[in-house]
Amino acid sequence: MQPIRLIGHKGYVPLKQNPLFSHIRKRMQSTVDKLIPNQCLLCSVHSETLICSICETELSSFKLTHQGANLSLRPDIAKALPKLQAYKLLAIGSHKWPLDYLISTLKYRDKPCYASAAAQLFYKNCIQHRTPETLPQFIVAIPIHFFKLWLRGFNQSARTAKFLGDISEIPVLEGAVKKRKFTRPQVTKNATARRTLEPDLFSVSERLKELHHIAVFDDVITTGATVSALCRAIFKINPNIRIEVWCLSISLPHQ
Repeated sequence: MQPIRLIGHKGYVPLKQNPLFSHIRKRMQSTVDKLIPNQCLLCSVHSETLICSICETELSSFKLTHQGANLSLRPDIAKALPKLQAYKLLAIGSHKWPLDYLISTLKYRDKPCYASAAAQLFYKNCIQHRTPETLPQFIVAIPIHFFKLWLRGFNQSARTAKFLGDISEIPVLEGAVKKRKFTRPQVTKNATARRTLEPDLFSVSERLKELHHIAVFDDVITTGATVSALCRAIFKINPNIRIEVWCLSISLPHQ
């Protein structure tokens, strides 16, 4: 290899030995590994897919493989989420390993590959079998308050919804709903506080008036209070809209 002279450098240094080149190469490799890892995100074994087949079998999947699947009709879920106002409820599975780890990581670590993996799992387990005419017009991600967005740097539900939109070819409606008030994380509240939210928590755009079928997307549903509050806000401006609630997992009381 011919030595390459760097501008401002007094001597000749082979490119591979140059510290700047080495730094750039490491950063590029880190970015590639971050976006396209060559190992399972959950168990770290070598895998050509983001989630290996072994970890997929470990999912506590609800197995929603038929056209009319609707978790809100299951007695245990209907009892746990009595105030959920939605035409249909879909989720990959229960909030336990490995879904709980996947969701926690995509929520608190800035790694888009986890959101991509979650979107692929949701598509495969929940909507891949549905015909185009049964799918919603848009996906609407649960928003977070602008201060929390500033602190965290990203909205995990919106990020996952974008990946899901690319896979399913359902557009994501951005900026249509906003969270007006900053609230404490649900994990810091007791069961009663989780079910009680301030009124007018969300503002809704007039754009939703003209739609007839949407999917509200969230990462995990525990009491259903947050997603129900958003559904009520949407119904106020469009009482006839059909809302499906899509989430990655549902945390049932016995868990």
